[in-house]
Amino acid sequence: MEVANKLVLIFVVSLATIIPLLEADVGYNDDDVWQKRQEEAKKNMMRSYVPNPLLVTEEFDSQVD
Repeated sequence: MEVANKLVLIFVVSLATIIPLLEADVGYNDDDVWQKRQEEAKKNMMRSYVPNPLLVTEEFDSQVD
Protein backbone atom coordinates (compact mmCIF):
# COMPACT_ATOMS: atom_id res chain seq x y z
CA MET A 1 0.00 0.00 0.00
CA GLU A 2 2.84 2.36 0.83
CA VAL A 3 4.50 1.74 -2.55
CA ALA A 4 1.26 2.58 -4.34
CA ASN A 5 1.00 5.86 -2.45
CA LYS A 6 4.55 6.78 -3.43
CA LEU A 7 3.86 5.99 -7.08
CA VAL A 8 0.71 8.11 -7.04
CA LEU A 9 2.66 10.97 -5.45
CA ILE A 10 5.40 10.71 -8.08
CA PHE A 11 2.79 10.67 -10.84
CA VAL A 12 0.97 13.73 -9.48
CA VAL A 13 4.17 15.72 -9.02
CA SER A 14 5.33 14.80 -12.53
CA LEU A 15 2.01 15.78 -14.02
CA ALA A 16 1.99 19.06 -12.10
CA THR A 17 5.46 19.81 -13.47
CA ILE A 18 4.71 18.93 -17.10
CA ILE A 19 1.35 20.69 -17.56
CA PRO A 20 2.64 24.28 -17.19
CA LEU A 21 5.38 23.58 -19.71
CA LEU A 22 2.85 22.40 -22.26
CA GLU A 23 0.73 25.51 -21.84
CA ALA A 24 3.66 27.95 -21.90
CA ASP A 25 4.42 27.41 -25.63
CA VAL A 26 8.07 26.81 -24.83
CA GLY A 27 10.08 26.83 -28.04
CA TYR A 28 7.92 29.28 -29.97
CA ASN A 29 9.54 32.59 -30.72
CA ASP A 30 7.41 35.38 -32.15
CA ASP A 31 9.84 38.17 -31.43
CA ASP A 32 10.35 40.31 -34.54
CA VAL A 33 14.04 40.90 -33.87
CA TRP A 34 14.79 37.19 -33.67
CA GLN A 35 12.69 36.46 -36.76
CA LYS A 36 14.67 39.06 -38.71
CA ARG A 37 17.97 37.64 -37.48
CA GLN A 38 16.84 34.17 -38.49
CA GLU A 39 16.01 35.34 -42.01
CA GLU A 40 19.36 37.11 -42.36
CA ALA A 41 21.24 34.07 -41.13
CA LYS A 42 19.40 31.83 -43.58
CA LYS A 43 20.20 34.19 -46.47
CA ASN A 44 23.88 34.25 -45.49
CA MET A 45 23.92 30.47 -45.22
CA MET A 46 22.38 30.03 -48.66
CA ARG A 47 24.86 32.49 -50.21
CA SER A 48 27.83 30.63 -48.76
CA TYR A 49 26.56 27.14 -49.57
CA VAL A 50 28.62 25.26 -52.17
CA PRO A 51 26.81 22.17 -53.46
CA ASN A 52 29.93 20.54 -54.90
CA PRO A 53 32.05 18.99 -52.11
CA LEU A 54 35.06 18.63 -54.41
CA LEU A 55 35.24 22.40 -54.88
CA VAL A 56 35.10 22.90 -51.14
CA THR A 57 37.88 20.37 -50.63
CA GLU A 58 40.06 21.95 -53.31
CA GLU A 59 39.54 25.41 -51.78
CA PHE A 60 40.45 24.09 -48.34
CA ASP A 61 43.54 22.31 -49.67
CA SER A 62 44.74 25.42 -51.52
CA GLN A 63 44.43 27.50 -48.34
CA VAL A 64 46.28 24.90 -46.25
CA ASP A 65 49.16 24.56 -48.70
